[in-house]
Amino acid sequence: MFKKLLSRHGASRPIALRDIYQQQIDQGQILYDDAQAHTLPYLQALLDDLPRSKARFWQRLQTQRRQVLGVYLYGEVGRGKSMLMDLFWQQCPVREKRRVHFHTFMLEVHDYMHRHRKGPIQDPIAHFAEHIHHQTQVLCFDEFHVIDIANAMILKRLFTRLLALGTLVVTTSNRPPDTLYQGGYHPELFQPFIDFLKNHLQVVELRGQHDYRHQPASHDTHWLHPNTPANHARLLEHYRTLCQQVSTDTQAVRGIYGRKLPLAAHHGRIALAEFNALCGQALGPADYQTLAQHYDVLVLSHVPRFGPDNHDAGKRFSTLIDALYFYRKQLMVCADTAIDSLCLPGENAFYLKRMLSRLREMQSPAYHRG
Repeated sequence: MFKKLLSRHGASRPIALRDIYQQQIDQGQILYDDAQAHTLPYLQALLDDLPRSKARFWQRLQTQRRQVLGVYLYGEVGRGKSMLMDLFWQQCPVREKRRVHFHTFMLEVHDYMHRHRKGPIQDPIAHFAEHIHHQTQVLCFDEFHVIDIANAMILKRLFTRLLALGTLVVTTSNRPPDTLYQGGYHPELFQPFIDFLKNHLQVVELRGQHDYRHQPASHDTHWLHPNTPANHARLLEHYRTLCQQVSTDTQAVRGIYGRKLPLAAHHGRIALAEFNALCGQALGPADYQTLAQHYDVLVLSHVPRFGPDNHDAGKRFSTLIDALYFYRKQLMVCADTAIDSLCLPGENAFYLKRMLSRLREMQSPAYHRG
């Protein structure tokens, strides 16, 4: 059935994503998914149009203006977008390619701007885009999303310049371009960039019905609830057991730009923290990435239920989970509620949906084996 499907798209190419996908199905690594199968021809078409030689690549850019400069793949959480991007990345024939997570990429952008803000470079964003372009033919950009006006304006200028230069982009997102900045301040300033994306990237929806991250929870659960003294005592005992009952260090760890990460205690690669200390103040992606790089296990207490009254803390917690998930770190929690009840009814922000999906997967046996 799968081969017949792709044959209708004429996907007989030297580098066949369909064959890699079928091989993974045959080996039991993944299950066949009709929605995923329908996205492969779009990625395959981009692969087939990529010259293997860097010289030929730049020559083509100079001799013809490419209308389609990549693929924008979007869909609900857990549908396999990152897996499909990995297939594309692994089979991409050019050497000058890069796969990067949104938060990591934005850290690099802000760091570059910080280092050059008082230097001779008049436009650090344009200069950074040209720097990327000269080193990277293909940029795979995972989990593209925009939730604040500062990043919105940076991304607008950066990606407009990158695409104008001819860098090919494959990006995944939970949202279609038209709602990429939904609810943000001054959306009219961002709309021209959305139109630019739609004109230069092939927009593809992954319409899968199954969240592959939603697996049965482990019997040795890492999610305690509710926030009672008894459960706090259990969480602390878990932490002490992981630390082998040795004394723990309460010295804060330095994060980005010299800021201190407010931990209650830490020992080796194990960290203990309280929710409000990590997510109730103005920490950002750089701080949470530093935390995930320093520690293999985060033991976190007093996680609340999320609603309108703690919207900002919810966004920070989502960013923290993104960092832990990206680096495949372990999380032990004492929270107000079970994961499926962590957000109040009506709280349907896309970043919360992604967070809940990842939290479910992080409780699964497969994640802890991974």
